Amino acid sequence: MEIRTRRRLAWAGALLIAVSLLLSAAAVCADSFSSTDAGIRYRGTYRIGSTSTGWKKSLGKYTRKKYDGCTAGTNSYMYTFKSRGVKVETLQSKKGGAEQIITIILSKKTVPTIAGLRVGDKVSKMVSLYGTGYKKSGATYKYTRGAYRMTVNTSAKTQKITKITLLKDI
Repeated sequence: MEIRTRRRLAWAGALLIAVSLLLSAAAVCADSFSSTDAGIRYRGTYRIGSTSTGWKKSLGKYTRKKYDGCTAGTNSYMYTFKSRGVKVETLQSKKGGAEQIITIILSKKTVPTIAGLRVGDKVSKMVSLYGTGYKKSGATYKYTRGAYRMTVNTSAKTQKITKITLLKDI
């Protein structure tokens, strides 16, 4: 085989590999919300399901309200960080032990999701970060991956995000 022909075949093979990598990356981006995205990044990374308590110190002053748990034998606590626009709901066994984060609600732009989405961002940024694998109802977008969900409320008029809710079904 001639050297030119070999070079052309090598270039064609390299091009085919590059195109296939681009297509597989696009497929991954089309529905990229995952359980590892279900959390916030603020002076640390705090995920849904975590039993870490570092988020309390990182987010600052809070109020805590206790509820009877939604499942037998548990207590639920809602921490409100008013100055940051963050609410964190935890679940704890009535016997004690670590509290597990089950819900995070963001209502101000001060704290982003792990991927970097903030209240006030446009829907186009949400799509660039999480893809198009959402279900839309009115001005609400819902991403789901297994037991993890992210609900993004927007202003229909401005297409800006007004609230982000990250949660795990229990």
